[in-house]
Amino acid sequence: MKIKRVMLGLLLFLIVPLTAAAPQITVDRDLPVQAEKGQMVSVSLEMDVDESDPPPLVALKEFVPSGWEASNISHFGYFLSSAGEIRWALFAGDVVDSTITYNLHISQDASGEYTINGSIIIPEGTTLGDSKIMIPSQDISSSSSGGGGGGGSGTYALVKEILPGEPAKFVFPEGKAETAIIPEIELTANSKMYNTRITLELQRKNPTMIEPSGETYKWMSIKCSQPDRLIDEADITFKIEKQWLKDNDVDPDTVVMERQISGSELESLETTKTDSDDTHVTFSAKTEGFSYFAMSGEEGSGYIEGDKKIPSDLAAIMMSMPKKTKPPETAPPTPSDTPLPTSVPSAPEKGKPLMIMAAIAVILLVVAAFLLIKRKKI
Repeated sequence: MKIKRVMLGLLLFLIVPLTAAAPQITVDRDLPVQAEKGQMVSVSLEMDVDESDPPPLVALKEFVPSGWEASNISHFGYFLSSAGEIRWALFAGDVVDSTITYNLHISQDASGEYTINGSIIIPEGTTLGDSKIMIPSQDISSSSSGGGGGGGSGTYALVKEILPGEPAKFVFPEGKAETAIIPEIELTANSKMYNTRITLELQRKNPTMIEPSGETYKWMSIKCSQPDRLIDEADITFKIEKQWLKDNDVDPDTVVMERQISGSELESLETTKTDSDDTHVTFSAKTEGFSYFAMSGEEGSGYIEGDKKIPSDLAAIMMSMPKKTKPPETAPPTPSDTPLPTSVPSAPEKGKPLMIMAAIAVILLVVAAFLLIKRKKI
C-alpha cells in the first residue's frame, strides 16, 4: 500500500497541476529556532483546510538544506536525498486539519543560519513560507556547563532519546547553584525526541516586569531544546531552605511555583510538598512548557520548627525571645569539700523509760522486804 502511494505521489509531481479553483489552504511550520550540529530536531507542518470544501488531493514538498537528512516522515512522505526534498501526496481523508511531522538530521559540519521552506504543488502553487534555524559554530552543550547566575551560562542535562508517553528524567550535575534549587526534572513527551537538552540559569533578580503572588525565594530560567507543543507535561523538583521559610515567616503549604506565560502574566502551577529534611523542604510543580519561573510563598503565614507549623503570631513572639542558655556546669562536691559533723545526735530510745521504772520498782521491793524482815526480828 505504501509503495503504491509513493509511486502515485511521484506521478503527481510529474503531471500538470489541477486547474480547478483551489480551496484556501494554510500551513504553519514549527521547528526549533536553534540547534546543534549533528543534532536531530522535530519539525511539524500544521495544515488548515476548509472542512466544507476540502480538496480531493494536496501535493506538497519541503526543501532541506544540503547535506541534511530527513526521517520518520508521517503521512507516507518520502525523502529524495539527491534533490534535498521531502514530498507528500495527501488525499481527501488525510487533508482536513492534518499535522505532518518529520525528523531533520543536521549535518556535522553545519554552522550559521539556515532556511527551511516548501510549497504546495497541487492545487496551484503556494509557498509554505520560510523558517530560520541557527546552528552555532560552537557546540551549545559545551558552553552550557558553567556556573549559575543571571548573565551566566547555567547548567544543563541531556537525554539522547525520549519515547512518547514514557517519562524521561533530567538529572542536573551537582555542585551548581542551580542544582541546589532544582536537582531534576521529569519530562513526558507526546512524540519521539532526540538529543533533548534542558538548561537551568539562576536569575539574580526578577527577569520580568511581573511580581509573583508572594514573597519570592528564587527566579530560574528553564529552557528546552524542543518546542513546548511536543511536551505533554514536565514535573519540576525544587527545594527551599528552611531558614528562609523561618526568616520570612512563610508556611511551606503556601509555597507555589509560577511560570511566565506572557509578557504580563504569571501562571500558578500545581505545586505539592513532597519531602523535608533538616535543612530543606522539597516540592514538585507540574508545567506544560518552559520559560521563567518564580518560587514564592505567603509571608506571615507561619514558619516551621522541625516538622511542625508554628502560627505566625506565636512565631513572632518566639523570634523576639532571647535564646535559652544552659546554666554553667559545676563539679559535684568531693568528701574534702564537705565537712563532717563532729557529733551526731542520737534518736531517743523508745524502751529506756520502762527500764527505769522497772528498776525503781525492784529497789522498792527490796527495801520493803528488808524492813519487813527487820520488824520480825524485833
